[in-house]
Amino acid sequence: MCRRVLIASPIGFCGGVRNALGLFARLREENPGEPTYVLHELVHNELVTARMLRDGAIFVDSPSSVPSGARILIGAHGCGDSVLAECRARGLEIIDATCPFVRRLQDEVAGYSEAATVVFLGDRRHPEVQGVLDRLHGREYHLVTCADEARALPAISRAVFFNQTTRSHDEVERTLEALRGRVELLDDQSHICEAVACRQDSMSQVAPRCQFVYVIGSPHSSNARRLEAVARGCCPGRVKMVDSAGGVVEKELENVECVGVGTATSSPDCEIDAVLARLEELGFSREE
Repeated sequence: MCRRVLIASPIGFCGGVRNALGLFARLREENPGEPTYVLHELVHNELVTARMLRDGAIFVDSPSSVPSGARILIGAHGCGDSVLAECRARGLEIIDATCPFVRRLQDEVAGYSEAATVVFLGDRRHPEVQGVLDRLHGREYHLVTCADEARALPAISRAVFFNQTTRSHDEVERTLEALRGRVELLDDQSHICEAVACRQDSMSQVAPRCQFVYVIGSPHSSNARRLEAVARGCCPGRVKMVDSAGGVVEKELENVECVGVGTATSSPDCEIDAVLARLEELGFSREE
């Protein structure tokens, strides 16, 4: 039996994650012995967070937990204006690792000048969403997590639509379709992170050809969960999220000839390589 592995490319860190981790590494190198405070998690991956802790990161939930005059690193998901203001009030040195795509969304939301109600599709507890909504500065908005919630909104004469950058194409389109029945004039300003979108598109091509798909990532990661959902929607077999090679179990691959592999944007290369090596041990060859 010829056993194959199909890759939903690209895999590994996206540019925003690489930049954020590079900034952390540079801070540790340039300031040995000094604490490096990080607001929330730099990226949503527990293995990466554990390595950062070993390397001296001190994670905080608020600038109030950082000594006055110290240095604070803002993660790839960004933060709101009120958080930045608190950092400045405490005299903190701000090192901003916000993903450029998230920063673009922040600027577009803050700079939108038309008289319209904002409808935002996103996860209520996600730091990207909290940071973006903080830039509305009292403007009327509705936060929805799915198309059903959008469908339940009261009638709106004019609205502008934005979304969390790690949502899927399908979620965005379903929500927009629901809004078109509630809003007279709707300005669609939706954007999905390019690194997330191309992985979802690639997975939609790979998964239908596979009997089993592994999504390498953390359940804590929004884009990992969306990639898993894409795989479940088109794979005729089983889909499983794993964060390391330990999740690859020989018994569950009995009679499987073709395995698909995709990764979240915050999945480290070492874990991806370990999963692929484990599949090779089990007789699977990577198909380029």
